[in-house]
Amino acid sequence: MPTTASKADAHQRVLLVDDSRDLLEVFQALLEEEGYDVRIAGGGEEALEVARGWRPDLVVTDISMPGMNGFELITRIRSDFVAPVPTVVALSGFPDAEEEAMRRGALRFALKPVTLSGFVELVEDAIDGAGNGRPHRAAPHRAPHEEDGVGARRAAATAAAGAAVEVFFQTHRDALQMTDRLAKGMTRYFGHSSALVLLVRQGKLAIAGTSDAGRYPLGREPRDLLKLASDVIEGGAALIVPDTRAVNLSGRSWQTIRSVACVPFSVNNVVVGALALVDDAPRQLSTTDIGVLTYAAAHWFPVTSNTAPPSMMHSSGILTRVAFETFLGYTIAWAAQQGACFGITVVAPAARPADASWTDAVIEPRGSRMLAGFLDRHHVALFAATHGIGVLREHLKDGRAFLRRGVEIRASAELMFEAPVPPLSPSALIEWVNELLDRAVAEGNEACLSISAGAV
Repeated sequence: MPTTASKADAHQRVLLVDDSRDLLEVFQALLEEEGYDVRIAGGGEEALEVARGWRPDLVVTDISMPGMNGFELITRIRSDFVAPVPTVVALSGFPDAEEEAMRRGALRFALKPVTLSGFVELVEDAIDGAGNGRPHRAAPHRAPHEEDGVGARRAAATAAAGAAVEVFFQTHRDALQMTDRLAKGMTRYFGHSSALVLLVRQGKLAIAGTSDAGRYPLGREPRDLLKLASDVIEGGAALIVPDTRAVNLSGRSWQTIRSVACVPFSVNNVVVGALALVDDAPRQLSTTDIGVLTYAAAHWFPVTSNTAPPSMMHSSGILTRVAFETFLGYTIAWAAQQGACFGITVVAPAARPADASWTDAVIEPRGSRMLAGFLDRHHVALFAATHGIGVLREHLKDGRAFLRRGVEIRASAELMFEAPVPPLSPSALIEWVNELLDRAVAEGNEACLSISAGAV
């Protein structure tokens, strides 16, 4: 299997601190792939012990942990260590933690959940900026927390979101179609009952995209979700309710909704609404699930600035290479965490598809954890993750059949991994399967080359 070159100085040491073992392992593998020397700790006490003997350059710590929390850990690092003191980055799902973390000596602060690419950028930025010592708050754009009360803050956030949405809709006639496509794609990827895109328009928060028009019609205000979604827009951070029996966010009892995951939805870095997963049964989302939701909600709409990050889709509706590789990384991590099987197919079309010929490829293949996207102008890939190698094989077969409806396929290549899925970087995996595809093209082979492996 090909390996990727290290991108970071091998002497840069990063200590990751969090009570979530799954999250630590994902971030550790990600940073090690970038060339960093990484160690992990499950709490503040363990982190101090590791740091004393290992002297990291950077400590990235969660705030909410049992025992010694992140606040105390920051204080101890700043007081117990002689110069040079390790740089500290604080992470939290609560925006209010930012002020205290920075006061205690953190150089950076970011709201959780953090995307995989965003986490790498956060680490790089912290190491690069450690020398000048300037604090930096790497939090999403959100309404300012004035002292005018909750009502005034919410009104300001709503007004700003509504203005940004209207400007965007004037320049993108297919915006509503795009939001509907996102809702349907997220429902099929996660297997949830319903997915909704809620946008502020004409002063109110209404459904702009839905995977279940019968239950959640376009244009309607989802009253059970209004308070939750408004809090997400105002605070700019995700809110996850695994079981609504334990809380009452709407001021009245939930009727059929049993779990909700709601993340900020952005246009050109301005929070204009929320992307919500709704289910009739309790659902516990993993950190990788939240990463997928957050990335999709921040990148689904195309940007209007040439200097802004790329959007998720080409004009035809197919995922871009950057978006596909991001989702691929999250899905590999999910398969490893859940003990699932994973597979990827790459196809070489006889001709480049015309615009819109594969528009629904991001949502149509039926199978949880399944998406398709362009790798370049001449190659399209599709991945899936599920429990059971037989089910996975059928999902990939159905996916290839769907792609063949749009254009003739010259050759295809496939890799499948039985559980446990080995640690794989998205770029190395794509390079590997592309090598198989090159062989298939050279041999004029339209059949799929398959490899099943429990370890690599």
